[in-house]
Amino acid sequence: MTEHDPALTDASGLPVGEVAFEYNLVDAGRLYRTIYNRRAQSHHGLTQTQARALIHLARNEGINQARLADILEVQPISLARTLDRLEADAWVERRRDPKDRRAFTLHTLEKAGPVLDDMRDLAHALREELLSSLSQPERQTFVNLLGKVMDNLTETEARDQDLKAQKTAQDKTHTDDLSLWTARPCDTGGGDLFHHRICGSLHRKCLYPR
Repeated sequence: MTEHDPALTDASGLPVGEVAFEYNLVDAGRLYRTIYNRRAQSHHGLTQTQARALIHLARNEGINQARLADILEVQPISLARTLDRLEADAWVERRRDPKDRRAFTLHTLEKAGPVLDDMRDLAHALREELLSSLSQPERQTFVNLLGKVMDNLTETEARDQDLKAQKTAQDKTHTDDLSLWTARPCDTGGGDLFHHRICGSLHRKCLYPR
């Protein structure tokens, strides 16, 4: 186990730098979204939720509601209400999916174009504010290091999803194995007995298959 200088640890014994990294990473993203969404709302009258939905839809034209909900990390029913409002105000529209007539795809409308351009300008201006205290070499270093952290997070998420899929498959296999055992009446005169699929070789008149 790595030893840490007590002078560089917090009350919980964790290295100060590690704690600061976690809090700063989360808080930076939260504060960025808060400031950006507030400015977008003041410019165009969109709520934070509507602005986020519109921006991510513009990046993923033609996706369905379930996929957009995954990207936004919200419940589909909550997103449905947001989309209803955006559609009523002619920002977006739902179209029948040509591959599945029961489903709909989502698309931004012409009205959204200038607003999305303005939102990009807002993002650029905010980015300049956030990085104003950094020199150009520091900015480049920061962007490069942040990119590496994002790559690591992406790989970690992929591994976690793989492990989740493997566990789901293992659980299903276990459930299928258990289903091989079942209580079934046997016409040999006994009552309800627990039978394995091989019991057909033990009781020739056992009522299999189900």
